[in-house]
Amino acid sequence: MVTGGWHWGSVAIQRSVRWGVRCFAALALMFGCLPAGAATFPTGGFFPLAAGNSWTYRLNGFSTETLTVLPGTQSINGVPTFKLGQSDGVANFFTNDGSGIRWHGQSASEFVPGVGTLSFLGWFSNPVVLVGPHATVGQQISGSGTMNLAITGVGTVSVGFTSVSTVEAVETITVPVGTAQALRLRVVFNAAGIVQVPGVGQGVPVDLSETDVYWAVDGIGPIRLQSTFDGFTDDDQLISTNVGPDHDGDGIKDPFDTDDDGDFVLDGNDNCPLTSNPAQTDTDHDGQGDACDLDDDSDGLLDGADNCPLVFNPTQANTDGDSQGDACDPDDDNDGVSDTIDNCPLVSNPAQTNTDGDGQGNACDTDDDNDGVPDPIDAFPLDAAESVDTDHDGIGNNADPDDDNDGVDDGADAFPLNSDETVDTDSDGMGDNFEVRFGLDKNDPADAALDNDHDGSTNLEEFQQRRNPLVNEAATKLINQLLLLGGRDRVVDEAFGAATKGDAPCGWLSSKWQDAVTRGRMVEGHSPRVASTG
Repeated sequence: MVTGGWHWGSVAIQRSVRWGVRCFAALALMFGCLPAGAATFPTGGFFPLAAGNSWTYRLNGFSTETLTVLPGTQSINGVPTFKLGQSDGVANFFTNDGSGIRWHGQSASEFVPGVGTLSFLGWFSNPVVLVGPHATVGQQISGSGTMNLAITGVGTVSVGFTSVSTVEAVETITVPVGTAQALRLRVVFNAAGIVQVPGVGQGVPVDLSETDVYWAVDGIGPIRLQSTFDGFTDDDQLISTNVGPDHDGDGIKDPFDTDDDGDFVLDGNDNCPLTSNPAQTDTDHDGQGDACDLDDDSDGLLDGADNCPLVFNPTQANTDGDSQGDACDPDDDNDGVSDTIDNCPLVSNPAQTNTDGDGQGNACDTDDDNDGVPDPIDAFPLDAAESVDTDHDGIGNNADPDDDNDGVDDGADAFPLNSDETVDTDSDGMGDNFEVRFGLDKNDPADAALDNDHDGSTNLEEFQQRRNPLVNEAATKLINQLLLLGGRDRVVDEAFGAATKGDAPCGWLSSKWQDAVTRGRMVEGHSPRVASTG
């Protein structure tokens, strides 16, 4: 019994440690494949601890072994862990959270000759951290501690361990399931010590050393394992798995599929490798095909909110308010005439009227008759021969024999555009009626150059501007300001009289106004008297 117990203890412990090494190393690598030289990256998304995930390997080219994430959790040291079962009955327990990917323990059954089949549960006093929540290529992870082993019907034993894992490289490898770029990891595991087994008088020596090299693929997990133990090397390669995406549903997982979307364009040349787009259309030439580009025209607006998703139009101008922006709308004004032949593409004009035939329809032409006079001030906007109608009789001046409608034909009228005047006896440019009205001499041309009201304008200029030649308008304005202050006194009366007679220069009136204001001699209670310029 003693010999049998000793032998069982050594074999059982070493086998459990070896299986633990293989499982922890293989699953630790499920954080996936990263580009060479990558910066720090998160690892949590690359350990697929979802119930039902499984991986099947061919061992040394002959037998097979399957690993499966089992339903539920197992409490180890009070921590709920996921159980990864193997086809030979061994199970390992892992967590994947903010503390990284950790291995907590193992359970198995072992047949011992002369003893029978025994079950055991192994756990670490502290979980082994396989990889932290973030890692880098080239990073080493070291661990050490005590593995405890509870053996049914025997008791509990323990042994110390150390481990070092190193992310070595990124390379392309081929396994039965396909070819992919993989991350290569080397794991060295050692367990050594004298294990005191209950019921065995002599301690059981344990000295185990194993070196494993693993290749793992992002989204899939480990696809190959080379394990060296006791001078022997095993080579296990993935032959099937239900883990990982298969975008085109062809049965080949994307990491092994050279055409993930099944559009007959190899992923390396495909501008949308995960979206079928055999035409490879790329409107904005940004390297991302329209089929997977959220902003096909690169105008800063997502396609779903862009009224011209395939035409650059950051302003989103939309003249007719339909669902299409002007940049891509074949009829911007929605008048039923295509923009390419519409003479007013932004103004609705289904009739396409174009009076002057200049290529611009009347609806958007500022000079419809092309006579050089803008339509808003053209009395005849559709008649190039006419633009003015002085007497507003509906006949343009060019065709009207009497433009001012004063009863004297233009040819005999000294002032054909002034209905108040027809005769200029002294030919001084001022009409006789004007001169008579304001006391000028219709027979003396010299009075045209005079400035009777001292306002700086000659009588002729006053006539042309239809102003009173006897009233200094600027002076009158000052007087009005004076009167509006609230009354008048002698100074105000004097200034007012001078202004109304046209005798006062503006400067003199201004001084009178200032004098009245500064002296404060406005008499309250009088209604303001406003001078007239008429």
